[in-house]
Amino acid sequence: MKRNLLLLLVVLVCNTAFGQLETWELSTQAGNQASNAPTTIGTGITSGILQRGTGVTAAAAGGSMNSSGWFNSAAATTLAQAITNNEYYEFTLPVQACYNANITTVQI
Repeated sequence: MKRNLLLLLVVLVCNTAFGQLETWELSTQAGNQASNAPTTIGTGITSGILQRGTGVTAAAAGGSMNSSGWFNSAAATTLAQAITNNEYYEFTLPVQACYNANITTVQI
């Protein structure tokens, strides 16, 4: 009985260990920074990064991560072209060994 209760406790602790995995607080940023480290890192997560691709131009705008120069051609840009031209934002969420993450919502 004690073993089953211990197992149940471990399962409940593991299920509630993850909540908000990473956050980036940009209110103090200039907007034209190359990347941002997270300000909050959840249990089982290694510090990720938020950055823009080199194909977009950094533009100052306080409290943000701002860019200009998106889609430099007049024609519509496909996802493949955006990746090829480095016109994107990306973030990483590295999960540590022996941990799992079930991501159900991403808020931007």
